[in-house]
Amino acid sequence: MQNPGDRLSRWFWGGIGNAGEGMVVVQVRYIDVVGKELARTQVEGRIGSGFFGGSLDDAITKAGEDIVGFTVANFAVK
Repeated sequence: MQNPGDRLSRWFWGGIGNAGEGMVVVQVRYIDVVGKELARTQVEGRIGSGFFGGSLDDAITKAGEDIVGFTVANFAVK
């Protein structure tokens, strides 16, 4: 799910309240070679303000970082 929000509102209000907030929600499923689900997680990235109103790219980057963190924490070989 993706909602880019309103970049002009984010810029104009400077992140006050939820003006123009944008978000992305990603559900990730980890599946083994025979198709059995090993794990599932849902991550969310939000953008509330930023230079020139911020970009949804920042929210996507945050969601990606959370996915990597979950993957490493749960599947890294120790």
